[in-house]
Amino acid sequence: MINGTLDVLAANALAQALYAPFTPADNLARMVFLDPAAQHFHTRWADTAEAVAAHLRHTAGLAPDSEPLRHLVRDLTARSAHFAHLWTTHTVRGKTSDTKHFHHPEAGPLTFAYQAFDVCAAPGLQLVVYQPAPATSTSTARGLARLRAAQHHCATG
Repeated sequence: MINGTLDVLAANALAQALYAPFTPADNLARMVFLDPAAQHFHTRWADTAEAVAAHLRHTAGLAPDSEPLRHLVRDLTARSAHFAHLWTTHTVRGKTSDTKHFHHPEAGPLTFAYQAFDVCAAPGLQLVVYQPAPATSTSTARGLARLRAAQHHCATG
């Protein structure tokens, strides 16, 4: 579950294991633009970066007076030249559905189709569901098995 500024509000154990390379794994925008793990983790990092900036522009249109959004944009602009450039393009796109390509240090390459669902009872919140992308379901299923095993090992180790 995420909000408009891409704060991770809730995640199941497998999602937590997926994003384990990030410290902390609490805001998707900060993770993409400020965490050194991002460019290796997101195999199509430039596309991901553009989508994140466009999502934040979308949020700005829905909540132009959002202080948390203004703070996030100031922080990202000050600390990431790439974000600062993307922010000036004014591209607007909400999070709906797409394909994500990851390279996880434990699980290897993973490709997911995702769908974001608006939470009607809580405007601004979205539930994001990942599933193996059809064309890569076998390799992603193997990667998920490795991720589950690594997650289980960490939980019991």
